[in-house]
Amino acid sequence: MQSLATALQGNGQDILLQKQIEVMLDIQAKKILVELRPFAEAIQALGSEIQMLKAAVRDLRESRPAAEKQTRLEVEEKPQEPPQRRLALTPETAAQFGGQPERQLQPGDISIEKMFYFGNKRK
Repeated sequence: MQSLATALQGNGQDILLQKQIEVMLDIQAKKILVELRPFAEAIQALGSEIQMLKAAVRDLRESRPAAEKQTRLEVEEKPQEPPQRRLALTPETAAQFGGQPERQLQPGDISIEKMFYFGNKRK
């Protein structure tokens, strides 16, 4: 009889322990939901803002092609030749280049190595 009484008492404690665990889990779940609610609201607000921005971009794209076509027509009507760059020698620098002030410098007259230093930059 004692073994039956101890078994019933053990089952009662097991049921009580199980109920206590269920209550604790329920409390924790409610606490987590309360903590996550502000995050969910922020995400929802960001989603609606993204949708508004997408609509604004779509409207800009729809209105912009007409303006781009007009500027393309204007550009096509006025073809421009690129200006040629020539460097004139001043009398001061003419002495350095052989005394020819009327000579025009071309881009290939000065080597790129003299213009830029490609050596070790760490010291």
